[in-house]
Amino acid sequence: MNRNLGNYDMVLALSSTKINYQFKKMYQRKIIHNEWAFLTNSMGKEVKTLSNQDAVNYWANIEVNKAHLEHKKAALKLIDQQMTAAIGAKKWAEVEELSTKKESIQAEVDALQIDIDQASLYDLGLIANIAEPKIEIMSDAAKELIFQISFKAGSTLFYIREGKKAEYDLGGNDIKYAFRVSIGKIKITANQKIVEISENGTETDKTLRDKGINDNDFTIQSLFLDFENANIANYDAQYSQLPKAASDNALLQAVMVNYFKNLAHSDNPYVLGYSIYKNEVQEGERGLFYPTGVAYSTSFSKEQRAATFNFLMLLNNHAFPSGNDAGMLPSSLMERAVDTTATVNGVFGLDLREFEENYISLLSHLLHEKIKANLGDSYRSSRVNHQDVSLDFWLGGLKIEVQQRL
Repeated sequence: MNRNLGNYDMVLALSSTKINYQFKKMYQRKIIHNEWAFLTNSMGKEVKTLSNQDAVNYWANIEVNKAHLEHKKAALKLIDQQMTAAIGAKKWAEVEELSTKKESIQAEVDALQIDIDQASLYDLGLIANIAEPKIEIMSDAAKELIFQISFKAGSTLFYIREGKKAEYDLGGNDIKYAFRVSIGKIKITANQKIVEISENGTETDKTLRDKGINDNDFTIQSLFLDFENANIANYDAQYSQLPKAASDNALLQAVMVNYFKNLAHSDNPYVLGYSIYKNEVQEGERGLFYPTGVAYSTSFSKEQRAATFNFLMLLNNHAFPSGNDAGMLPSSLMERAVDTTATVNGVFGLDLREFEENYISLLSHLLHEKIKANLGDSYRSSRVNHQDVSLDFWLGGLKIEVQQRL
């Protein structure tokens, strides 16, 4: 195992700047959704997802419906009084007319009461437009990263306080909410994609996909973020900008927790709303260094350009490394890059032994076949031994023997 590669055979290290740039592109293409609108309560027992416009209408109608209900109840009370008077005066036609009117108003009261009872389930809501999400690499954790959500203008936190609707302007106060999310528990074997879940100290596996590795697993769209098991309420103070009032801060925490809790109960709790199911790469389409195992980690660097997200790869069905240092690189591979210009966004590292055993041998055979074909009738015999190529041929009546080492 190569310690410089976290005990893996190959590592593709992409800078956090590159990943955030790709997040921005996915956001612009609406692969990552920018509108968040839902209803919940501070206890997290109720969650209802809406469109932004439906959410606006909902909060606008809460107090309107209550006022309308009181108005209709007053109308019913008046009709009851009128009916009592009509019955006393034996005005039966008027009684019948009032009875029909009462039935109609009672139906309106019942409908309004249902809406109000339904609304009472929710005392907290969000109507938001978010900016493109960002990640930050941390110095104290190679299997987690910081995930940051920023709220744009027009984003509002709604809540019910003392029976009345209130709101907090998230966008106008430049609110940012950041928390830690695991990336180190996801791994891909030759046959399936799984997440390791710790339950009371016991590791269990949950299958995400019953297919092996494919080329799409090395794109930003496959950056797995384990929201299902993240502690959303535990925000990161360094990368967050929160409401100053403790009460508003607590409500924002409740909203964020409930939103991601709802995401965790979806079919795809590990990514930002895009599919993780990709076509499998067939055997004949696989390259020389096609990995048989993939995992993920991060590498912090004091150089801003050099903090990386690492795709950790195994070859030839090697077992996943174990131990606390598995996947942890001694330093960022970006720091070792000779080219330090801004256009360099990643580094690929390959174990030297794997390179020699796989690539050099292949090159030796390719070189041998190329020379053999060019010699034509002059060719007599040849040998290939790993990185050594030996050829015997005739040249101008002379027997020539050439040995070449790659």
